[in-house]
Amino acid sequence: MRRLVGIPPIHGHESPASWLTRAALSQGVEVKELMTYVGLSVKRDPDLTLAGNALWNVANLTGQAVSSFGFAEHMFSGVRSIDPTGEDFLLWTKNGMPRYRYCSLCLHEPGCKHFPLHWRFKAWRWCPIHDCLLGERCPHCRCDLQLPGDMLNAGLKREGVAHLGHCLKCAERLDTGWESTPHPLKEGLVAGWEKAVLENGRALLAAIFHRHFFITGNAKRHSLDSLTRFKKMGVLPQDLLLLSGQSLQVRRNQRKATLRNHPGFYEGRSARERS
Repeated sequence: MRRLVGIPPIHGHESPASWLTRAALSQGVEVKELMTYVGLSVKRDPDLTLAGNALWNVANLTGQAVSSFGFAEHMFSGVRSIDPTGEDFLLWTKNGMPRYRYCSLCLHEPGCKHFPLHWRFKAWRWCPIHDCLLGERCPHCRCDLQLPGDMLNAGLKREGVAHLGHCLKCAERLDTGWESTPHPLKEGLVAGWEKAVLENGRALLAAIFHRHFFITGNAKRHSLDSLTRFKKMGVLPQDLLLLSGQSLQVRRNQRKATLRNHPGFYEGRSARERS
């Protein structure tokens, strides 16, 4: 088999499924055709299976350095060690397809649009870069975001999309409404315990990366496999947080209404600000 040319490099924290989606477009083929060519089963989750000999084969046929997949391989091998099927820690659609959340502000920024692997984790609900909750579904068609997917024939008219800033189902932009996104910490829209849960989502991925973790107030170091025990206890971030972008917007509106009714709200404010 010949080595492919023109394959885009994988970004440092990009998920294999996201990279395969972009790589297929670079070759003008559907993602299933590319996966078959490089020896990956189209019926298996590439995030969990791109490792070992399969990784070496894919890297060789696409002209990529094996080391460029190092972060993804390390993180998902950590998941496999405690959750072989990914059922407990990763996102899935109802029909068992890999699912992702997304940050509309990340996708709005200039640069190559891609899906970092942490958007696949149940516990990762909040973007620490932009202080916002991740979107659960396309804001236009309300479909789940499934990867890998076909960019070549994306959209209702199958006209395709140029980058992953678009929904692969309806082809509309995923960053729609980014300018009005609530910022829970900066705006004070969450309680202290909710803030802790949001931040613990990041801590859980750090535990998978380092293969151990600590609990506040306890000097004991816990091994990674202890996470399965905490999962059964229902105390991991994905089990505790019920926040959504809609609920944060409601809180924001309620706070604005309260401030407007406060006697001193309009003191020292311009006419434009009062409106």
